[in-house]
Amino acid sequence: MYRQFIGHFVWIFTTIIIMSAVLVEGQNMSVTSTVQSVTSLSSPSSQYIRMDQPLNNITAFIGGRAQFHCKASGNPQPEFSWNKNNQLLIQSTGSFVIKEYDWGSRLTLKNIDIIDEGTIQCTARNDAGIEKSVALLSVDPNIVPEEEVSR
Repeated sequence: MYRQFIGHFVWIFTTIIIMSAVLVEGQNMSVTSTVQSVTSLSSPSSQYIRMDQPLNNITAFIGGRAQFHCKASGNPQPEFSWNKNNQLLIQSTGSFVIKEYDWGSRLTLKNIDIIDEGTIQCTARNDAGIEKSVALLSVDPNIVPEEEVSR
């Protein structure tokens, strides 16, 4: 009875878990990966959503590429969406590609420029709720690609 009460208690109330740290010093901003969970009010116990691994922060060079892997699981299978600097990335274009896999979704940013610097967010959602993970994309103009170094 107690276990059933606790299960219903968790099921009824919306749960938000945010694990993040933001440090801003002048022009330098550091964001540790963030995971946010929202559990739906109407999800039966057999349904779930889980972010299996948070996004990793990436430092890229100008003209390079960066890949973000959003690893999430759930029942039913989650749907994924991506945001860059709070702008929804709708469909793959020449500058980015979104692919979905059994394990989650991958965002590839191509031909990176300094204007691409900022936050990348992956959202996984299904009937059980929403999971979000946020990472920072930094662009370092001083990084030289390996192929240019070897010339």
